Amino acid sequence: MSKLISRKRFHKTNSPAVLVLLGSAVFLWLAAASAQAQVNPPGPSDNVRVSFNGQVFVARPISESEEGQLFSIDVPRTIVELTELGVTGQTQISDRLIIEPYSIQFQSDPPGSVGGPGRTIPGVQQVSENFNPISLRFGSDVENPNGGGQLSDFVDVLIAGTLVAHFDLFDSPTVPETPVTFAGGPYLFDMMEPGRIPSLSDTLDIQQFLFSFVSDSTEEGLPPISVLPNDAFFSRPELGEAFSYDVVAFSDIDVPEPSSLVLAALGLIGLAARSCRRKR
Repeated sequence: MSKLISRKRFHKTNSPAVLVLLGSAVFLWLAAASAQAQVNPPGPSDNVRVSFNGQVFVARPISESEEGQLFSIDVPRTIVELTELGVTGQTQISDRLIIEPYSIQFQSDPPGSVGGPGRTIPGVQQVSENFNPISLRFGSDVENPNGGGQLSDFVDVLIAGTLVAHFDLFDSPTVPETPVTFAGGPYLFDMMEPGRIPSLSDTLDIQQFLFSFVSDSTEEGLPPISVLPNDAFFSRPELGEAFSYDVVAFSDIDVPEPSSLVLAALGLIGLAARSCRRKR
């Protein structure tokens, strides 16, 4: 009789639901641990990312073991084309933004400078540990608050969150829209750790940033250009919305270690076991 009861209990505690939850927890842990090992080493990390409309196409994570080194992060030429339907019903290029290639110099915990008041070189800006060195906001036939709320093509340039340049291109049947060109830099940033007295944590420098924006003023579409293999190319329909291009820097991000993932998996197993006991 005792053997029969023992078998019944065994079958109850090993129900398919429990086995599925247990297998899922182990699978999730293995998958997360594998992804973690490929993306970022465990522990605090710095990261520099470049994205278009939230789609990251350049990312350089920096682990604790790499701190103190100076990294040059190459950003490829970026081409963004906005398209619309032409008078013939075919898709044509309405606007084109071209950002020339540039490099980001990033150093985490510069030797001999960490904890100090920052660099004394001319032009350096002190910013927070997480910030946007460069941001572009642009759109075609869309209202822009910085342009007085009028419909136009526009480009805004923000450096460390501050608007430094604004361009409006208005459609005119008699006057062609003038292409926009921008050349800026160098941009030098000291990323400061907060405290009663802020102290230097990392440095980020961009020596030169160049772009051009051209809009079709003849309503016949812009001619195509050659896209090179290393270019970052994006094409989006012109729907009266604004687009964004962002450089983002993060410092001292806490990346979960594999042990944390194990604890999460064990927590799922514990919940499964508790649920099973309640059913009994």
